[in-house]
Amino acid sequence: MEPKHINLDDWVLSGGGAQGESYFHKEDDGVLLKLLSPHLPLSLAEEEFFAAKDIYDAGFPCIKPLEVVTDGQRFGLIIPRIRNKVSFCTAVGKDPACLDDMAKRLAKVGRLLHTTVADKTKFKSVLSVYRDLWRVSKNPDKAYLAACDRILVDMERNDVSCTYLHGDFHFGNLITDGERDYMIDLGTFAYGNPLFDLSMFYFSTHLMPPGTTEKVYHITDSQALEFWNAFKKYYYGGIPGGDAGATPGRIPDDATLERQFGPYLLLRTLSFERDMGLDSFQLDYCRRFLALCR
Repeated sequence: MEPKHINLDDWVLSGGGAQGESYFHKEDDGVLLKLLSPHLPLSLAEEEFFAAKDIYDAGFPCIKPLEVVTDGQRFGLIIPRIRNKVSFCTAVGKDPACLDDMAKRLAKVGRLLHTTVADKTKFKSVLSVYRDLWRVSKNPDKAYLAACDRILVDMERNDVSCTYLHGDFHFGNLITDGERDYMIDLGTFAYGNPLFDLSMFYFSTHLMPPGTTEKVYHITDSQALEFWNAFKKYYYGGIPGGDAGATPGRIPDDATLERQFGPYLLLRTLSFERDMGLDSFQLDYCRRFLALCR
């Protein structure tokens, strides 16, 4: 796909995160520009573009993208602008009274994804994504890379899970305009085991570097933990009017879940390396979950 060239002078920066920045158009307030960080390839923008179209067509709550673009240095997408949008976590940061409702709505989207059999002809396997990341990892710890390989081999042989996965599932990647909710940041949408999604949300609420939660998600550490507990109640215990797959009264504790999430959290570091590099936090995190997975 040939990306359309844009002039960044026509856009005004509105925000940023680990993977890139977003911009408003100076004249057309009906569109939004998402530009990836300079080191991220065109393929990532293309994957998000085609995935979002297929996800939208499959009936999931998301925004259908308009086109793939470049400013000559970075790649990104132009998408329709959702007015008065706010992420679930920012909504809670502004109004803590809405926390339980936001957690319930996030759990509802999670249950919808994780109980729907995926179309393998349109979406990639999450295991293939992590296998590709493992092949290019520059992590110097050979024990870590060997552990990731063992986990992947076991999952590739034995895990036949085939439900939809957001790929970066947490309370910052669902937004609302007050009437409708939308999934965003769909470049890593895939199929596989729901524990990939759940462990990512656990990371976002329990394992972020000190001081990062409020900076990135606009929510305090204590609110993040409260959000997780409410989400867990609905996701595992049941949502009024939701699917029948939950098990009321059987909500696992965090210690049990962290052990269950361990292999998925270790593999997740491969994508953190791609997106943010190997800083001291990343290396310490690898060691923590390497020990848990032995």
